[in-house]
Amino acid sequence: MSGAHLIFDLDGTISDPAVGILRSINYALKSFGYAEIVESMQLFRSHGARLGVCTSKRVDLAEKVLSMFNLRDYFEFVSGGDVGVAKSDQLSSLLAQGSVGANSSMIGDRAVDVIAAKRNLLWSVGVLWGHGSEAELTSAGADQLLSNPVDLEWLLETK
Repeated sequence: MSGAHLIFDLDGTISDPAVGILRSINYALKSFGYAEIVESMQLFRSHGARLGVCTSKRVDLAEKVLSMFNLRDYFEFVSGGDVGVAKSDQLSSLLAQGSVGANSSMIGDRAVDVIAAKRNLLWSVGVLWGHGSEAELTSAGADQLLSNPVDLEWLLETK
């Protein structure tokens, strides 16, 4: 796991502007006997995972959302979007700058996340608890689908 980044989309994957998804993730984790998402982020870090966020949301707004959930300190970087900049271009810049390596994974809930990973030769992980559907993520070519936030721990075993 050392050296590999787990790059998370923000809306629908880590959070929802209406707060509901993070609460749902925490509820699911807790009901299955796992730590809530902040503790899961601690678990990722304790296993040497390097975490980042790549979102279409403006970086200042993304930083506020992560801070609101007390998650900002777990992420080495937050890459925010801008008008006319595709998520695949954001990932390409992160790779070119050396912020992430070729063994990193992009984790998101929409086809745009999967496509961005594919265009940059990164492993793509589609999550089914966000805004996208299984059909959307499958047709985009996700390398792996996770149906439950608890399944994120699978990433620790594979990288």
